[in-house]
Amino acid sequence: MITIASICNRAVAFTTRDTPIAAAAKLMRQGHIGSLVIVEQMNGGKRIPVGSIVTVDDILEVMSEELSELSRIVAREQAREASARK
Repeated sequence: MITIASICNRAVAFTTRDTPIAAAAKLMRQGHIGSLVIVEQMNGGKRIPVGSIVTVDDILEVMSEELSELSRIVAREQAREASARK
């Protein structure tokens, strides 16, 4: 019988909750990592898993949404400035 232990990757990549999304995406892309375990560091250095990111695509989707919103804000401000100059 094949067990999970015989096929799992024991070199687990992890990051903390306060890691910027772009940094997590970069880590996953550069390391060819398919998932990151999100940990909370406790006193004494013990890492407690609190979540996971499964694919870099999930991160890129969030970043894309943020960039779209930022683009709308910039366009609105540029239009407001152009109107003020007239």
